[in-house]
Amino acid sequence: MSERLEQLIDQGTGRIPADIVLKGGRFFDLVTGDLIASDIAICGDRIVGTYGNYTGNTEIDITGKIVVPGFIDTHLHIDPRWSPRMNSTAASCPMASPP
Repeated sequence: MSERLEQLIDQGTGRIPADIVLKGGRFFDLVTGDLIASDIAICGDRIVGTYGNYTGNTEIDITGKIVVPGFIDTHLHIDPRWSPRMNSTAASCPMASPP
């Protein structure tokens, strides 16, 4: 495993402090639409950890703020085999309901 990948995994799992941790805020889950209270761990230019409490070399208090990662280009590929109730219309249009 490359040293860089090990660093990403170690920071994302909390084994070592992340480069930067955003603390006290919430992030918007673009798939579920939920606001999640959680620290956000960042290694270099990548978000490597959410849904937890992290320590960081630099910690930034974002209490009262909402982070929207992936807002520029978020999308989801759904294989209809994953859900027998899913059809192509429902997969391509979130407002369409499955049959």
